[in-house]
Amino acid sequence: MNARHYLDCTPSLTHGNIIQRVIFTKQDPENPEARGAVMKHIDSFARGYLEAGVSSAPHVNEGIQEVFFVAGGSGTLIMDGQQRVCQGRCEHLRRTAQGMVTEVSKN
Repeated sequence: MNARHYLDCTPSLTHGNIIQRVIFTKQDPENPEARGAVMKHIDSFARGYLEAGVSSAPHVNEGIQEVFFVAGGSGTLIMDGQQRVCQGRCEHLRRTAQGMVTEVSKN
């Protein structure tokens, strides 16, 4: 079994303003001892968050799929021009979807 705490992972910015910590990544045959490189069929699993009142930058998913889960507060996901309020549920962004998360607030 593999386990990592997100706080043990280096933070980086993605989608403009989302603070991300990549917890697990795809296995790397050239570096089998890489920390967290345990995924076979998924590119990565990460924890990301936006501060209240901050939006992500618009982006297009080129060849990847993403799943967003709003664990606390609420936000609006805009995908291909359609808005969805997200609070305590998952949202799937297709490979060719253009999307962004906006209007994040803490509840």
